[in-house]
This record gives sequence, C-alpha cells and structure tokens, in this order.
Amino acid sequence: TASGYCSTVSGGYSNTASSAYSAILGGQNNNTSTFDKAMIVGSEIMANRTNTTFVNNLSIMNIPPASMGLPPGSVWNDNGTLKIV
Repeated sequence: TASGYCSTVSGGYSNTASSAYSAILGGQNNNTSTFDKAMIVGSEIMANRTNTTFVNNLSIMNIPPASMGLPPGSVWNDNGTLKIV
C-alpha cells in the first residue's frame, strides 16, 4: 500500500509507505510509518526517522581506493579500512 503523498511501493508483500515522499523497494512487512522521505530496501523494517534509507544488509561494490575527487559524504577504502570524506 502506498498511501502517503507521492509515496511508492514497487513490489513485495505486506509493505506500507504511509508517509510523504517515502518508498519501499520490494521485500516484505516493511513500513515507513510516520517518517517522511524514508526509503526501505529489505524486509521486516520499520522506519524510525525521516529522510533516511533503511536496508537489512548493505554491500558496496567497487569502493574507490582514494578520497581525491570524491564529494563530502562519500565512502572510500583506505587499505581495508572504510573511511568517509
């Protein structure tokens, strides 16, 4: 169910995007609750804050090996240690 203003549920089962500008990408039993701009990818997730992306497990591929040229907030790999610019 996508009942929030401009919200989207694109598949899955028993998902509810009831807050504005929220989205759920598949999975099951997810709920954006009352938190606007919550994004959910996974299953059995209940949003608990606004403007946040929630995932069960996250795998980042091809992580840059240096911070040079990356914008603030980007993740990079410093010889096996993840760092944020």
